[in-house]
Amino acid sequence: MKSIKLINKIKKEKKSSRPQIRTNTIFPAISKYPYKYRDFMYENGVDWITVNEILDFRNENINDSEIKNNWACQYPFQRLTIAANGTILPCTGAHNEEQDLNLGQYINSPEKKIKIGGEFIAIKNNQTTLLGAWNSEKLNKIRRLHIENRRCELKNGCRNCRHGMKKMGATYVPEDWDGENMIWKNHDFGHG
Repeated sequence: MKSIKLINKIKKEKKSSRPQIRTNTIFPAISKYPYKYRDFMYENGVDWITVNEILDFRNENINDSEIKNNWACQYPFQRLTIAANGTILPCTGAHNEEQDLNLGQYINSPEKKIKIGGEFIAIKNNQTTLLGAWNSEKLNKIRRLHIENRRCELKNGCRNCRHGMKKMGATYVPEDWDGENMIWKNHDFGHG
């Protein structure tokens, strides 16, 4: 929350609406109080709130037959993701903060720690700003590989992304989905 408040403070000082702040959580974490969570985030300057079901895609390798080889992701061209520990990533799908996608640690963030064999080990990441990460050589390489349909070269990252998988398609559309207006009928997800 300290980082969100800092970004909003800077936005106000610069009289800017950018960058927009989006938070994401999994539904079980907020299931008892979803509206309280929503209101709290909006009150603290969050622009977009997303909630996902709980799915664990960590440590899975996608079979080659399931990969869309001619698919490029838009995320490295439009956003940065900042993990709770300050790690900067090009997308929300880097569940393990994979080294091929790790753009560094936001300045003054605490050391990243991982547990190996029951012991916590500190990981040193380069300290950077959001602008530094956005213009970094590493992110430009990630973008180039996507443009050239070579994203699978990022074995510790984009190769195993669920967005780049062949889709089997939905077998139904929920009755309360209004496809004409692209909204859920009788659902209030807004703030206010």
